[in-house]
Amino acid sequence: MTNAHSTGAWPEALFGAPSGCSAGDRIFTSGLMARDGTGLESEAHQVFRAAVELLLGQGAALGDAVRTRIFYTEEGAADLLSAVHGVVFDSPGPAMSAVLVDCLPRDSKVALEIEAIRGASGSMTHYGADAASASSRAVRHDDELFVAGLSASDAGSHAAQMDAVYDSGTAALAEAGMTGSDVVSTRHYYAHAVESETDGAGKNDFMADGEPTSAGICVIGPAGQGATFSLEFEAVAGAAGRRQNYRTGRTFEVENHYSRAVRAGNVIYVAGTTSIVPGEIVQHPGEVGPQITDTLAIIRAAIEELGGKWSQLVRTRTYVVGGLKKLDEAATALKAATEGTNAAATLMGVPVLGRPEVVVEIEATAIVGE
Repeated sequence: MTNAHSTGAWPEALFGAPSGCSAGDRIFTSGLMARDGTGLESEAHQVFRAAVELLLGQGAALGDAVRTRIFYTEEGAADLLSAVHGVVFDSPGPAMSAVLVDCLPRDSKVALEIEAIRGASGSMTHYGADAASASSRAVRHDDELFVAGLSASDAGSHAAQMDAVYDSGTAALAEAGMTGSDVVSTRHYYAHAVESETDGAGKNDFMADGEPTSAGICVIGPAGQGATFSLEFEAVAGAAGRRQNYRTGRTFEVENHYSRAVRAGNVIYVAGTTSIVPGEIVQHPGEVGPQITDTLAIIRAAIEELGGKWSQLVRTRTYVVGGLKKLDEAATALKAATEGTNAAATLMGVPVLGRPEVVVEIEATAIVGE
């Protein structure tokens, strides 16, 4: 059973989603945004304060946070946001990602997601702690590994950055005693400027063993100044022997070594999903609202195929092309399509998705048996 945690914040009415939800000891926040749009620094402090209040209100400590994601809209703000993160958390802190996106609902400057496991602080292992930002390159709790947004801006070209990042990901797994077959879910963020460049062999090598879920998202900036690519992922020790991978029959999934959804234990991870169906046909090309409805239907089918229920959805993350007006349209459709769930939600604008006709991509997570 999932439980909603409402705070009365304005996004709850917009999305029809609570500020956070929990399933057992796991807590997921929506993309928390500021009450008052008074500038990036002020908004950053507001959203972190709201996150702290939400976690504490649910009986979790700040040290129970395993992952934070910051989506922001002003270039050059990554250092400031990392500094605020460092004030709020104690080092070593959670795995952190910061991604520059095109826009956020109601022209917000910052949206913050936190994932926490109640009571986990005493049994976590942190790797690659950064004291200034109070974050870690990776965090392990029990058999789960949460890896931060890895980047390599000093590696040079986009191809060199990608190779360096995938090498870093492999090294993070090895440090935690895991391998590529343990990876269950991935997100690949690309700078808009390099959207036409190919991925190269590094991605295939990283993805081939476990064929995890994947979201490949074009953003304004994936990880601070000079970075053209960042990767974050989750892994589960021993997943190779007990994971369930589900595909929808799309050739694209096979060619790119990923699965539509993966179940590891009681967690179902759903890849970045669009309205494309087998045959590479885009349903409702260019239409935001109908694509959200179609995409969530595909996600629901994947969750149910792996033994979950729609009511066990705990989070959606929606990427939309078309600017602020399209975000409002997306919010309305998202609210209607997720009715009957307590899922947290994050919504943001991006410059482009994989094909011109595709204007919506959604990731999702479900927790089974809670």
